[in-house]
Amino acid sequence: MRVKRKSRISPGGTMRNKSALILLVSLMIISCSPRYMIDHSKPTRPLDLPKDNRAHYDAQMECWYYTVHLMAGNGTKYGFEVTFFNALPYHQAWR
Repeated sequence: MRVKRKSRISPGGTMRNKSALILLVSLMIISCSPRYMIDHSKPTRPLDLPKDNRAHYDAQMECWYYTVHLMAGNGTKYGFEVTFFNALPYHQAWR
């Protein structure tokens, strides 16, 4: 003869778990959104190299890419890329 055991979950417990999960996921999504908008840079004049190949002190984010292609003595080709990023908080400027 089987004995029917009481459920450990109280009535409505599943609904509480779903609500807690929805709340947790919502809080995680909200905390990942930016608190401010980054101004996109707008071109002000035509590109002027090598003068423009420098740090831009009014930029909130800037990156530099260095791509290297090498060939070994036996003809094998190698390559790599190095990237440097500089990102500043919204309220700061480069000095």
